[in-house]
Amino acid sequence: YWVTYNSCILALRVSRWLRLLGFATYGVQALKWLMENINACLPMMAVHMVPLRVRFLLELVYGAEAAMQLGEAGKLCDAALLQLEKDKKLEMMIEPVPE
Repeated sequence: YWVTYNSCILALRVSRWLRLLGFATYGVQALKWLMENINACLPMMAVHMVPLRVRFLLELVYGAEAAMQLGEAGKLCDAALLQLEKDKKLEMMIEPVPE
């Protein structure tokens, strides 16, 4: 899962610069593909990875908005909220550590 994690970090940095320079369309496709990989990788679905996944989803939404794909940005926001609700349910299921 380290390959997926490092790819996400690299894609975040590259897509941010692409978005700022006006080439957001190119970054959105790569981020979508990596988001599918994140959702398929069990260690990346862990609760402690939620901040990274949220940053990743935000960059994906910002890129879609900058590329004028507003319908796609709306779908991505809905998908992100569903994922966060699932994570919240999983977090509530985890037993507290006994003292």
